[in-house]
Amino acid sequence: MTNEKAISTTPPQAASTHQWLHSRLRQLIAEDGALNPTENLMYYGLDSLRLMTLAAELNARGIPVRTEELSRSPTLADWEALLDARQASA
Repeated sequence: MTNEKAISTTPPQAASTHQWLHSRLRQLIAEDGALNPTENLMYYGLDSLRLMTLAAELNARGIPVRTEELSRSPTLADWEALLDARQASA
């Protein structure tokens, strides 16, 4: 019997940002369940006003992102990749 722990390949800061993003999106679109990472978030009811709010909140968290960047590819998977890239370059 070994006492091995799972090794995470996601940096801790990125993991907490991902958790925050998932949670915040569920609040903004009033979704209780898991979000499909490849589904267009507009199908869940995310609108341009909420998208602007999310971009402003990300900027306040120190992650520079524009609303236009988020609207270009509105999927959770693409946003996570974008945020990871921004945090890595910071």
